[in-house]
Amino acid sequence: GLDNNGGWATIVAMDANVADFANITATGSQSTSGFGAIDQMPNERAREDAISYDVVTNLNMGQLLPPKWGIQLPFNYGISEKLITPEFDPEFDDLRLDDLIDTANDEEDADNIRERAEDYTKRTSVNLIGVRKNRGEEADANFYDVENFTFNYSYNQTDHRDFEVENLKDQSVVAGFVYNHNFEPVEVAPFKKKDSLFNGKYWQWLKELNLNLLPTTVSVNSDINRQFNRQTFRNVIPAGEDPANFLSLPELQQRNYLFNWQYTVNYALTKSLRLNMIGSNNHIVRNYLDDPNNPESEVDKALRLWDGFWDLGEPNRHSQQMQLNYDIPFALIPALDFIEGQYSYTSNFDWQRGGDALNLAVAQEQNSVNSNGDLVITSINTVQNANTHNLTASLTMQKFYDLIGLKKRTGKDQQQAPVKTDKAGNEKEPKKTKAKTGKLWNTAVDVITMVKRLNVNYSETNGTVLPGYTESVGFI
Repeated sequence: GLDNNGGWATIVAMDANVADFANITATGSQSTSGFGAIDQMPNERAREDAISYDVVTNLNMGQLLPPKWGIQLPFNYGISEKLITPEFDPEFDDLRLDDLIDTANDEEDADNIRERAEDYTKRTSVNLIGVRKNRGEEADANFYDVENFTFNYSYNQTDHRDFEVENLKDQSVVAGFVYNHNFEPVEVAPFKKKDSLFNGKYWQWLKELNLNLLPTTVSVNSDINRQFNRQTFRNVIPAGEDPANFLSLPELQQRNYLFNWQYTVNYALTKSLRLNMIGSNNHIVRNYLDDPNNPESEVDKALRLWDGFWDLGEPNRHSQQMQLNYDIPFALIPALDFIEGQYSYTSNFDWQRGGDALNLAVAQEQNSVNSNGDLVITSINTVQNANTHNLTASLTMQKFYDLIGLKKRTGKDQQQAPVKTDKAGNEKEPKKTKAKTGKLWNTAVDVITMVKRLNVNYSETNGTVLPGYTESVGFI
């Protein structure tokens, strides 16, 4: 009959903290074969023993340093393990694992059978996110201060084995910094206080003429991002067979090494003219190849994650964007103050490295070799740029109507006729005239002034794509 033996499970959790210096969270769990919900059938319950734990610590290491240093050093460490031992052997589903272990020839053979059946995973992480030095309350902010930098570091590792995978190790590391500085404005306005020279209302635009000598903000960030994975599949040898008669399975490796950096400059040239520049660069690091430019070259499998850590690699993609925004100062010109206008210009540049397959195919087609007979591979890149002009204007028509004197005639604004006198100097009683209201004129004014606001938008986009570009962009 069916095995109806039950199992048990337990969970333990702990949360501890030491003021605002440390915080520790730990959990542990264990369950045995046969555990399940009360309404589950015997074949629906767990058929393995599982045990696991998880510990996460957060430490404010900066508090161990003198407060006047202002060091911010958050440290995070996490570790977890999980081991699953099945009740039945994964290879022989109808045999209990304990029974199979009892038939082992020796202790080493028993350990191999147990290890082959287990599902084991271990995860480890170390993080230093937001490491920086805080600026003092009375300290001046300069562009060369170390307080402008923030450093980050993150390392993660996973170790795993099961019935199909004999050994797997996955590692990843991200290390980088962020630089950010806000400049104090240095404004030059040569005619701002020249009231005696430019006191007319049509000279206001000249009085408002200004120039900012320093950018508003400058930001730079860069990071090294590496992922390294290596695994070996398990070579399952049938019982009674000699392992020497079977070929060993190779170790598979996969790498993805990147170096990235970006910069941003925001510059308010004047109060109405603003410039924004953004640039980014992505590098591929292939220091594990005998020839980094040839994807078909041999891989040095002895190299690990940390080998050549500071290699910058070669450019893979580079992009730049410049945006110029200008608020047209119609408000400073009395005859045009009913107009609000903005002009923007956006320019984009993009360089994309050619794909390895395309570069190799072109080199083979051209039979490009050096003096040693080795194939010379040239990167077939793609360059493109584009620009966009955008002009928007909003016209407040009521101001325009008032400016040109377009309004209704009510008859109340009739000017009084001059007083006439007779030969004796006595005032003559003026003749009473009926005020002219101009109904037709007022009707025309009502129709014309129905338009209260007028919006105008003009946009133009141009672009060029140049495939087959063989030059590199270098570090920038």
